[in-house]
Amino acid sequence: MKLDRLLLVSAVFLTSWALAANPLAFKPSSKKVIIVNSGVLSTEKIRQNIREIEERAPVHGIEINLLGKTTVNGKAVTLDPVFHTFTPEPWQYEWFQQDVDNLKNTDFQRLTDNFLRVSCRGKNLTWDDEQGWANIAAKFGIIARIARETGCVGIRIDPEFYGNQTQFSFAYDPQSGKTYDEAWDLARRRGRQIIDAIAQAHPDITLFFFFGLSLGNSFLDNSDPYTAMQSYRYGLWFGFLNGMYDGMTPGMLFLDGNESAGYTARNELDYMRAYARYKMCNHRLLTPENRAKIAQTETANAMYLDAYFGGKRLKSYDVAPDLAEDDMPARIRHFAKNLDAACKWTDQYVWLYGERGRWWSKDIVAWVWGSGSVVNYWDVFAPGFLKAVKGVLDPIAAVADSPNLVRNQFFNEPYNEAKLQKAVVDHYPCRIMQWNLYRGKGKTGDFTPAPGQGFQGADGIRAAGFSEMACLSQTIPAQPGDKFVLKAKVREQGQPVAAMMSFHQNVPDRWLWIPSDYPPQAEPVALPGDKTWKEITIVLKAPEGHDITAIGIGLVVRAQKPGDDVIFSDVSVRKVDMP
Repeated sequence: MKLDRLLLVSAVFLTSWALAANPLAFKPSSKKVIIVNSGVLSTEKIRQNIREIEERAPVHGIEINLLGKTTVNGKAVTLDPVFHTFTPEPWQYEWFQQDVDNLKNTDFQRLTDNFLRVSCRGKNLTWDDEQGWANIAAKFGIIARIARETGCVGIRIDPEFYGNQTQFSFAYDPQSGKTYDEAWDLARRRGRQIIDAIAQAHPDITLFFFFGLSLGNSFLDNSDPYTAMQSYRYGLWFGFLNGMYDGMTPGMLFLDGNESAGYTARNELDYMRAYARYKMCNHRLLTPENRAKIAQTETANAMYLDAYFGGKRLKSYDVAPDLAEDDMPARIRHFAKNLDAACKWTDQYVWLYGERGRWWSKDIVAWVWGSGSVVNYWDVFAPGFLKAVKGVLDPIAAVADSPNLVRNQFFNEPYNEAKLQKAVVDHYPCRIMQWNLYRGKGKTGDFTPAPGQGFQGADGIRAAGFSEMACLSQTIPAQPGDKFVLKAKVREQGQPVAAMMSFHQNVPDRWLWIPSDYPPQAEPVALPGDKTWKEITIVLKAPEGHDITAIGIGLVVRAQKPGDDVIFSDVSVRKVDMP
């Protein structure tokens, strides 16, 4: 059924609920960054140099290049899935056995989300080559099997054609002897062949497309996208992709890299718009029977590193028009801000692509781009680059050596009425120096020092008698865009509710509540190997555009009954130091 024959209307519920003892319980998704186009990273080099590879790339995943080995007419032949998947010649699984062995014996620790590289660049292939497409489907089955056996998340598929590197095309050819309808249906059948072979080998695989449905973003406002695609150089891609959706198993996930939107995004608003537009509109490029499967499609935001650190303005990708080309400190800050935004406005993944820099030494990747000169490390010509990546992706690790900004963190500063700090909104001075107390009028309960009763014998603070909510709070100077890691340990006896919350402040006597950046509250999480103490963690970013002057940390307790006891300890606020 064609896109122009039925209404482009659908209602899709994208929220999945986790059924647990708490009917609203859910596990927040973590955002992950993967690197693409970092040179041909062979499985042998990965196995031999995994520690350096993971140390130099503080991300969650990479793309991996398989290299099949065989002989033809007595000559050694190497088969690269980037160039040899969309060709009619068959493969054998055994040709990739060395890759399988290498990956199975690589001690991956940080790089947990890796993808095998495939490109749609093809030669000697026509749409009606039945045996050729049967061989291509079998190749995808081999690659999917390797992904499953080696623990890779899935396959990265690039549908784009590059210059003279391909003879195969997703463009409709009026001289092919087929009508557009016939060609589209045939492309759809080929996509179904591919996905069926993949599903047989790995029914729960993730397929990551640089462009998926996003390759048709220019058609989203067209009342008849199917007809308009007839003259588009990737028009048959949507028949092919719908065929893949036809055979998509319930356990599969498709990632759409939405490349153009990510490469040109200048700020958080651009990422937010791209995300919203995709979620609201791109299902229109699926046939009606496939539209419910958009729930199994996630966006994966892209970032083009050369647009930030290329040393010259790229007309089509000028993501920082107000910054000088050589102002690397400003460009690093801009990149970090956008990486943070890209992670915020994606379902799960962000991918980084760049041509000018390298992540690893030339001994690992002897990669040369363009002129033939050896490419420098990203953080050589963009000092602070790796620090920025680490600060965004792992702020907790980034603040490990940063000073604790909490005043009187052990709650043992002698009481001095002359030094009491002023009230902050409805949080009033109390006998715990440097801290203020919120509790409802007429309510009982108090916070009192607990010397030696904190975590591992440290001094702590005890909360007792609070049947209603109470909060011991402190403000920390901050500026818009500052990021902090807030931590505390807590011991609960009985059935009280203990938590930690945070605030934003823009004038001395007012808390600032922003719906889009609502300060989070966090509940305690059990410490590994400790049945008594739990830990609370909040990563807080002071929102921009609101003249933020301070953030607040609050130790919260409520629902205490007689005999219930709560002790807080090891309270800290550490600022993420960005370049």
